[in-house]
Amino acid sequence: MEDNPKYLVKSERKLSRKQRKLSKVLTTSSWDLENLRFSKTKRGSDNRTKRRFEVSKTHREVREQRTDLLHKISHKLINAYDLIVFEDLKIRNMLKNHHLAKSISDASWSQLTNFVSYKAEEAGRRVEFVNPKNTSQECSNCGKIVKKSLSQRVHKCPFCGLIMDRDQNAAINILKRGLQKSKGFLICQKSKIFEQLKNVGQGLSEFKLEEFSKRTVIQEAPML
Repeated sequence: MEDNPKYLVKSERKLSRKQRKLSKVLTTSSWDLENLRFSKTKRGSDNRTKRRFEVSKTHREVREQRTDLLHKISHKLINAYDLIVFEDLKIRNMLKNHHLAKSISDASWSQLTNFVSYKAEEAGRRVEFVNPKNTSQECSNCGKIVKKSLSQRVHKCPFCGLIMDRDQNAAINILKRGLQKSKGFLICQKSKIFEQLKNVGQGLSEFKLEEFSKRTVIQEAPML
């Protein structure tokens, strides 16, 4: 799992400082003949142009850092796996959460899936997008819904007793859905992830080891 480096968040202080400088508009006083008083008027300056350029430059640096990282991640995934499974997230709706919007935007989830998708097509790999509903709430062992808040990082199923990391549980559910959509696509051998599924033991009767790839990866939304 790749952690979100949050380039925008890390650059916020620098951006804020430069934007404050930019907002300080130089003024000059002049005599208003019509109203018989002095009035302050805005005037342009080389400093203002310079500050605007600095703000733009910082935004560009953040964008380039993020794009470079996403290219590296997508290249790594394509070289390592035959099947890559993403949650089909509705980013626009997620951005309505004002508490998480900045982190979600900074993760550039849509850009990552776009990079992986076009590189997968060129390399002959398979990318699947699955319904994200209840991937975290559903028990990957027994299939029961176990409600938990975002702050709960451990999945504890009261029905079958399964205890595991919340993200690992969700990842197995995402993989299962991706495998269901990709049946018959790949020649398969045992893999680390498939062994993980095998150990969980639920719902594997419908999956035959030889039907899926030895190289499979699941991708949840980045941790915020």
